[in-house]
Amino acid sequence: MGEHEKQIKQIREIRALRVRARMREQQSSVQEVKRIEQAIACAEVKVNHEEVQAITFQRDGLAKLVSGTLVNVESLKQFNHEKLKSIKTIADTKTEVAGLKNAKVSALEHVEVCESATKQAQKRLLGIDEVVEKDLWK
Repeated sequence: MGEHEKQIKQIREIRALRVRARMREQQSSVQEVKRIEQAIACAEVKVNHEEVQAITFQRDGLAKLVSGTLVNVESLKQFNHEKLKSIKTIADTKTEVAGLKNAKVSALEHVEVCESATKQAQKRLLGIDEVVEKDLWK
């Protein structure tokens, strides 16, 4: 009987280690989701800032072009170049936000997988605890 008890205690220790490992993995996944949410918030603020900056630049540039009697070709080229540059920056930032949102979805899926694995590991540990408690091998 002593050998069975030792084996069951070892199995219980192994199961407890697995439960703790699954819980750590789940916690790290939750932290990853939080980090991604913060990155999304920062990127959205950046998009808003870039849009406001682009609108301000376009308004100021158009005012300069309209106020002059003669429109210089170089100043018109510069205006168009800066306008396209700001549009590209905004588009890149929006693409970054979309990528972060996709990463968040996959991270949330990983959290769900970790939660189910943790629950399974806890159930197995409870099963071992029941065996130890009730001495089912006798």
